[in-house]
Amino acid sequence: MFSQLRHVQILLIASDEDADKILYLVSFLRAAPYIEKLEVHFLCLPTLWFANDGPLRQEIPANEYKYVNLKNVRVTGFRGARGQVEFLVHVVENAPAIQVVTVDTTQRLTDAYDPDEATPTLDSAALDLVRGPLLKRLPSHAKLSLV
Repeated sequence: MFSQLRHVQILLIASDEDADKILYLVSFLRAAPYIEKLEVHFLCLPTLWFANDGPLRQEIPANEYKYVNLKNVRVTGFRGARGQVEFLVHVVENAPAIQVVTVDTTQRLTDAYDPDEATPTLDSAALDLVRGPLLKRLPSHAKLSLV
């Protein structure tokens, strides 16, 4: 267990074969129960847009612990893939102290180098996909930022 870990930045490089494994990031969170700030930066192939692979959060073993210290979550490289949506909803459902959730479609490591890949229509659709489920589960005092 990582009992001293408070701020985590994860870079997840996801290929087509990994689209069904995104939700398993939950196992890392379970090993870091005192985390306060979580950043997950996805670096994905274009085929990950709206990928419908992988388990639903109800299909993974129940979490006996809440992420009681988690206040800030930031995800970049969001593509509306099932695993990404399920991961975000799982985190929000299990983080009673959450204050800020930021979901950004920009791949921070590559979009600056390849601006031609920008796809505003897909960006908007991906953010629309996660807006409802997160707003429904976020505490009233929490802020949701969709970029």
